[in-house]
Amino acid sequence: MTKNKVNRLVVLSFLLALACSLYFILESASSTEPRYSGLVSHSIDRSVWLLNSTVDKTYQPVNVYFNDHQDYLDCEPLRQYAKQYFKDNVYGVNLGQSCEQLFSLVNLPNSVRNIPLIEDFIAAHEAFHISVQFQSVGILYEYSISESPDIGAFNEGISPLLNLPVNSAQCEAFEGILDGFDESHQKLLIWRATYEWVAEFYAKEKVFGNDTAAYISLRDNSIELHSTGVPVNIQDSNQFYKMSLDVIKVIESAIDRDTWQKRVHQGESIFDIFMEVNGCKTYTDDWPRYSLSEYNLIE
Repeated sequence: MTKNKVNRLVVLSFLLALACSLYFILESASSTEPRYSGLVSHSIDRSVWLLNSTVDKTYQPVNVYFNDHQDYLDCEPLRQYAKQYFKDNVYGVNLGQSCEQLFSLVNLPNSVRNIPLIEDFIAAHEAFHISVQFQSVGILYEYSISESPDIGAFNEGISPLLNLPVNSAQCEAFEGILDGFDESHQKLLIWRATYEWVAEFYAKEKVFGNDTAAYISLRDNSIELHSTGVPVNIQDSNQFYKMSLDVIKVIESAIDRDTWQKRVHQGESIFDIFMEVNGCKTYTDDWPRYSLSEYNLIE
């Protein structure tokens, strides 16, 4: 196997872990026939993202394929890859590029397929990851593990920063928690915050608009599955994603929406913007970025 192939496999494995934010099993699923369509093509909604910005950007649409629906796959390399992927993975989400299209393969358990808006929410979230964050901005390639059991400590440590005003002692306390993590765990948690908080914000705004209660209900009634096999407290993981709403609220107390979205579009981490607003230390300034094409598995 070539070095490039190995690199691609490494990155693909983490993209799977990154996308684990949406491995849902709902506790009260319907027993009726599945309502899923098999394919959702999602284009980034400029009324939600960069609405009033002068940035001239058209994002590439993303085809999100749900479960084993090869009938929708008009790209032979993707068809062959998807066939093996759906065979090998019980649950999961995969992101990539093939035949000049951006795609996401989503393997959902039967128990979630009837949940209202589940397809739309997943499609919006995953499309934002690959079309905006990976293809347009670039991939922050700083990780060596797929999941961190420190997510609960991360949540607890950052919670005081979600209530303004924040003082220097609170910043130092959270920084101390972060700096106390193993380096690989610290980088992964910051990496996930960088990508998941913005994608979660976009999907929530696109699908639920101002109905925050409906979004919270979806999250609170869901169980997240992790294909990595690393034990992570489900409630801690769920809280990590819901936290995005409070993070954005803090940011928008100091920076208008168009400005922070433009900064993210230009490559800044939402985690660092949040830390900056609170007067805390930033972390990702010197992290390298890589293009999606450099780490694409399917030719």
